[in-house]
Amino acid sequence: MTTDRSLLPVPAVMRRLTALLTWHGVPPASARATARVLVEGTARGYLDHGVERIFQILDGFRAGTLRPDARARTVRGTAATALVDAGHGPGHHAARQAMRLAVRLARGAGVAAVGVRNAGHLGVLGYYAELAARAGCVGVVMSSTSPAAVVPGGGRPVLGTNPLAFAAPAKGLVMTADFATTGISRGRLIRLRDLARPVPDGMAVDARGRPTADPAVALAEGGLLPLGGAVKGTLLALLVAVFTGPLIGGPPNVDVVGTRFVDQPPNKGDLFLAIDPAAFGDPAAFEAAMTRQLDAMTGSSPLFRAPGRRSAARVRETLSAGLPVSPRLAALLSRPRPPAGAAGSAR
Repeated sequence: MTTDRSLLPVPAVMRRLTALLTWHGVPPASARATARVLVEGTARGYLDHGVERIFQILDGFRAGTLRPDARARTVRGTAATALVDAGHGPGHHAARQAMRLAVRLARGAGVAAVGVRNAGHLGVLGYYAELAARAGCVGVVMSSTSPAAVVPGGGRPVLGTNPLAFAAPAKGLVMTADFATTGISRGRLIRLRDLARPVPDGMAVDARGRPTADPAVALAEGGLLPLGGAVKGTLLALLVAVFTGPLIGGPPNVDVVGTRFVDQPPNKGDLFLAIDPAAFGDPAAFEAAMTRQLDAMTGSSPLFRAPGRRSAARVRETLSAGLPVSPRLAALLSRPRPPAGAAGSAR
């Protein structure tokens, strides 16, 4: 946590964010879901995907590229699949609905997939994967972003950071992994630029495909390298691009807009998978086997922690100490509530 951030009680931040979103025309259920996921992002330590994102959401409302009153609707479905159009609204509520639908379908079909198109930023994907895991399923979430990553040897971004998250139940723990398919996220690159700090080696290139330590150059002219800086990381990003683009009728990754900037309506795709262990055997045996695997991994190295354990500890600490917010956000949340019935400036 940085020293320029204030610590505010989590319930107070939740209430103020929900009220702010509602005033701007977001339906109450969507406003509550958005506030919850934004708070979860910061509480887990993902500051780039937490409560500070409210400013980007509000910018989208003002620009007319993000619809506060959008309601997600299912446009196609089978016994094990569904396709949802989020209508260019904030993505958090649509994503929660999508994963809950995937779990419900998986109860009958064993495996279910729900695609979401035209949703705004979702926040931390691990949150949605955990919704499935807490219901006893294995959850997988993928999301495309506007181009930010180059292929090895290239200098023009043609793939997104394309994050991926998965979660599974284990005894005493929800195992959760959440990561971008690039060496670092675009949010961290922006933060390095703002702090005037160099990019770690092997993470970014300039427009000619040459390694660069200058985050401003990587953002404006070049791009990020895939995980490991090699072909295998590129193929992992491509896998996410396939699942969140052409598979669900969305654009190819190179044509995705509206994620980093809100100057255009978001057209990206997201995919939510739920797999019910009961379809293959005994769920209790599955959890026991997961626990054994994680114990073996953590016992083999002092450097490895069970995925999800650290973020869970951060959430507990935050609930006790308070949520870190920037001075800008603290000022926004401290403003008097608009009078009842007043129209938000973003409408």
